[in-house]
Amino acid sequence: MNNANLIKVSENQVKAILKNKNKSQYFDVYDTENNFKIGRLKISENSYLDSMGKKKYQEMINLNMDWMLGDDLYRASIIIQYVFNLRRPYDLDTFNMSMDVYINDIAAQSESTSINKNKLGKYHMLSFKEGKKTECIYENNKNYQLHDHFAEETVMLFYKNKRIGEEFKYNGLKADDTLTETTDFKYVDTIFDKNKNELHVYEIDLLSSSDDDAMFDKLRVTCDNKNSIKEFKCGQFEAKAKRQHLYKRAMN
Repeated sequence: MNNANLIKVSENQVKAILKNKNKSQYFDVYDTENNFKIGRLKISENSYLDSMGKKKYQEMINLNMDWMLGDDLYRASIIIQYVFNLRRPYDLDTFNMSMDVYINDIAAQSESTSINKNKLGKYHMLSFKEGKKTECIYENNKNYQLHDHFAEETVMLFYKNKRIGEEFKYNGLKADDTLTETTDFKYVDTIFDKNKNELHVYEIDLLSSSDDDAMFDKLRVTCDNKNSIKEFKCGQFEAKAKRQHLYKRAMN
């Protein structure tokens, strides 16, 4: 995507997006090739005060799946947590990710990654994968902010004249050998549901420059004009919106 436009997110746009971020969304997950339901996805977003009285924004993603492959029962659990400071520069406070896979209730794969800022204000990453520990400190004043995290939603909500096929790029969280890397984002289609409501389809590039063996390279996201997500699609797997719960109190 050499001609992709760099997404620039203003502080006012961050604040506008945060106003609609106190909610939970629930999705059913399907294997479209075999035509059956295999799990559930929950995305929760809320603002809160921590124990020190500081305002935080938290996003939690919980994915649970189970399926049969031959005579074997597979179970997978993925949990991802982002916590940001709700004061300038709206930077990442904490990132946690864990993934566990079981085959016939026997642990087959396990990995986790956590990122926190140290006393010098630099991000410290600690990762465990199949018992192997990886640790590093991201140098060169690397940072990740809500301005980066909300880049995709900024295009969805505020880029009114975007064209089908238009390509964008932004600073995405990698949490590996580097803290961030340029991520590609594309507006791919406008469709209509059975009630003739207009929906918009976007495509996110999942394949990192160091992930040549990754199982999936693209994530498709379908949302309505209010940026409510209706569907995720990745390879043969599809998550369809089931319901949404709004929290009574926001703190932005």
